[in-house]
Formats: sequence, C-alpha cells, structure tokens
Amino acid sequence: MRAGRMRHQIELYRPASQTANPYGETQAEPERVASESPGGFWWCEVTPVGGVEFENGRQTQAAVTHQIRMRHHPLLNVTPGWRIEFKARRLEVTAVVNVEERNREVLITAREMVGAFPSV
Repeated sequence: MRAGRMRHQIELYRPASQTANPYGETQAEPERVASESPGGFWWCEVTPVGGVEFENGRQTQAAVTHQIRMRHHPLLNVTPGWRIEFKARRLEVTAVVNVEERNREVLITAREMVGAFPSV
C-alpha cells in the first residue's frame, strides 16, 4: 500500500447507542472513534465509484457510492452501519473487506446519505 494515496482525512463514528434522558426519552448518540494521529482523523483514500438515484414514495433520493481504502488497525472493527464523515459528506458503511485477509488494508464501501444522520 502506497502512503501517498492515503491523502484524505475522515472521521469514523460507531452506531448510535441508546441512552435515556431525565424525561425517559431515548436519544441516539453516535460515538466518534479517534485515531492516534493529530486531530484524531483517519488517513485513507476516498474514491467516488458511482451514483444511483431512486424514487421512494414520490420522493427522489440520491445515493452516491464511495470506496474507502485504509490501513488495517487491530483495535478498529468497522462494520456495516458505521458512519463516515468526509469533508461535508456523510457516508454510511455498507460493507467492509479485509483485503486478502492479510491485516494490512481494509476496503470499505459506503453510500452517501442526505439528511439521514443528526448533526454531531
């Protein structure tokens, strides 16, 4: 894996855990997973690979698919449902592959979500 390709910074968020406020209402709070690098960002390569537009109940929604390649981290277990923030985009992880099962790099496919996540 060439380090020069890892030029994008992303933020990773675990799925929201349900907590109850003093009124008994549950609130979803995604947890940011920081890296050891300054700023807590993860370095990776983000590549847009396609786009899909579909109609859902008379509403047209767009989902742009991205591919994210990053180094394997032994303590990081990204699974479908995690959220990635890249620049001004919010992406939802759809699949994660440990490339060649060598624990060197991870290939993540994600789709862009428009207005689906609360702001953090």
